Amino acid sequence: MEANVSYNDFKGTASADISDGLAIHCRAVTNLEKIGEYFKIDPARFKTIGISIEGTDDFDLSLICIDLLKSKPEKEHIVIISIDNTEEKISLKSIFKRLNVVLYSNYDNKYSKLNHDEVISINNCLNSDEK
Repeated sequence: MEANVSYNDFKGTASADISDGLAIHCRAVTNLEKIGEYFKIDPARFKTIGISIEGTDDFDLSLICIDLLKSKPEKEHIVIISIDNTEEKISLKSIFKRLNVVLYSNYDNKYSKLNHDEVISINNCLNSDEK
């Protein structure tokens, strides 16, 4: 599953570190499954394999899970579980310690594959009238 919005003006990648409060350091459960536990998803039925965040101010958060009861040996049954974000606003800080999203033009096939040469401050880039 890839990220998708109405017009897909930009495409890119995301990377995140789980919050220290949720992080685990054993192989029996993955950090994604730990996020499922945080939202009280039944681990006997659902195995959390992904997470989706959509929106800006009022974002929607969903977990991508395998429904173990509906899965068959020949095909895993993948479901999207929408997390209710209306009553108690979810803070991304409760899930992630760090989150990095990098976007490029939807039609870019060059720059998204390159690394940057340096980081500079926006103050060094303003028009002389703006300084």
